[in-house]
Amino acid sequence: MLVTDINTMKFLNSVIQHDNSWIQYPSYVDRESWAKVPAGIRSATIEAGEKFLGYTWPTFTATMYLEFIRTGNRAAIDQPNSERRNALRSLAMAELMEGEGRFLDDLVNGVFSISEQTYWGSSAHFYIYGFDNVSESGSINQPSTVLPDNDNKIIDLFVAELAADLAWIYHFFNEEFDRISPVISKRLKSELKQKCLDPYYERNDYWWVTGWGPGDRIWEVSKWTMNNWTPWITYNLLNVILLIEDDPQRKQNGVFKTMASINHFINMYPQDGACDEGPGYWRHAAGKMYDYLDLLKRNTNGKIDIFGHEVIKNMGR
Repeated sequence: MLVTDINTMKFLNSVIQHDNSWIQYPSYVDRESWAKVPAGIRSATIEAGEKFLGYTWPTFTATMYLEFIRTGNRAAIDQPNSERRNALRSLAMAELMEGEGRFLDDLVNGVFSISEQTYWGSSAHFYIYGFDNVSESGSINQPSTVLPDNDNKIIDLFVAELAADLAWIYHFFNEEFDRISPVISKRLKSELKQKCLDPYYERNDYWWVTGWGPGDRIWEVSKWTMNNWTPWITYNLLNVILLIEDDPQRKQNGVFKTMASINHFINMYPQDGACDEGPGYWRHAAGKMYDYLDLLKRNTNGKIDIFGHEVIKNMGR
């Protein structure tokens, strides 16, 4: 559907926007635009952020990650991760709405606390990545890690989702952070590259990139399949690439790689558009794919737009 060969790469090079002109949201300092948000929404958003003023950001221990392997309990990691994402989003949105700097210190604390966390995802997702080999039948062999490993960086659903949140926080607040200390934005950008962008660029063995197979060439579909992880992660990574990547060639290559994965996902999707994971997963399968296609369309000034294709329409129907 999204033809991802050398000709597509050349076309992408001619239409991709390397600056932030594709962003439709007002900047943080454009207080006149933020003031136009309906008063009820603004006050509710600020009130939600106030709950996290003086918030104590949770810390993560090795045994919290081990809990899933030892007992099957994933909440030890998932619950504090969810609480931190909620706090981060609430503080950022409250500051955007109010614009007086009242939430900035707590937001900075969140950025630093999250930066110091080795792994942003779920311990329950180690079972997908933490193994030395996957056999031809798809069975999993020996585990290689049950703890976050800097030599084996995992990108799961929640790593990508949090990375996208942090990339937008960088976009909106990097100048405000610099007024406090230039270390803050520098650290945030560095963590996004180390935990997310660099491993994504360098590795094709994440199964949601090419399917369950090894995928030496990212535009070749493996003999295995994909599910909601592909559009869910890829949409969030596209946000990070467009907002954080400074190198034009790496940005172009990264966007191309996301297109290849979405291409695989669309091609393996049932032609009638039905979500084979059930209607409850539509929002993270077809729904996230729509988010991805919309973001790609906006960044390329509408030059890459496949919403008119029948299978895409069927997913919506």
